[in-house]
Amino acid sequence: MSDEGDVTEGGEANDTSEQDHDVGEADAGAPLIKPLKRSLSSMSWSASGTSLGMKTIGFSGSVVLTVNNITGAGMLTLPQVFQDSGWVLPSLLFLVICVTSTLTATFFTDAMARIRGNHAFDRRLEFSCVVEAFMGKVWKRIALVMLVICLYSQILSGIVATSQILDSFIVYIAPSRTTYALQFNERVGIINWTAPAVHPTGKGEPCNRAKETPFEDGSSDGMVITLGYLLCMVVLVPFSMQNLEDSIAAQKAAFLLLLCSCCVFVWQFWSQGLDLSRVPAFGGSYSGMFGSIIFNYGFIVMIPSWVNEKRPDVSVNKTMWTSTLVV
Repeated sequence: MSDEGDVTEGGEANDTSEQDHDVGEADAGAPLIKPLKRSLSSMSWSASGTSLGMKTIGFSGSVVLTVNNITGAGMLTLPQVFQDSGWVLPSLLFLVICVTSTLTATFFTDAMARIRGNHAFDRRLEFSCVVEAFMGKVWKRIALVMLVICLYSQILSGIVATSQILDSFIVYIAPSRTTYALQFNERVGIINWTAPAVHPTGKGEPCNRAKETPFEDGSSDGMVITLGYLLCMVVLVPFSMQNLEDSIAAQKAAFLLLLCSCCVFVWQFWSQGLDLSRVPAFGGSYSGMFGSIIFNYGFIVMIPSWVNEKRPDVSVNKTMWTSTLVV
């Protein structure tokens, strides 16, 4: 991490001057872009000899990681989007956003490779480092703020959705069909939520979300910390202390659970019969269509971290297009 020097691919010491970190020329040919006279030495590290992870993520792990980032909490809103907006326009928008997001990810990795000294992703460059290399420190700060807001929104929605699912799971396995939470209002206290005695089982009978989701039926007033949230914290905090490569096994396990869940959903929907009238070709409301679909394809924020830890033989284009086509 020192500014005094790094190690080149041949293993020889190399002075990390401003010129070594500028955007440079292609290995064979004319300059790709005009070099920038600024140093990134304080923001990039050598790929070896650090505690930030090694280049061990293979092709299957890369595809699983990308698919899991796409199929996040945003999937929960898609059924409502198709019911409100129909199936024609959302399907077309899905195709457009899928292609543009994949191209954006591949172009971004190309920009990373065009930074001098990083043609083979030998340096550890994160999102803001790339922006600084091409656009300067002012835009780097702007991009960093936007990146944090984007990550915060994704993480927040994911934690809320996962906590609700875990609370529902606690209700499902508990003999009393009850879960508990710590409520913060005018006074602090323990509250509970018990599942309704009768659940909708008949064909075509709607599910009342307010009655089926823990603590969304008016039983809580103010902020609550539920058992599901605490369980989510216990599981996620250890992962937050690991490198990206260390979580690939868990990512693969989550991917298998995703496949199993999709198969179960398809079987249930097919066995109960499909009512095509619920999803018209064109709907009457399009307010939530763009945001919900774009939110699902916000995986570009994880691209720099993945590139820093993928194996050199893993193709960026093959990984990106395979992942988006799988989804």
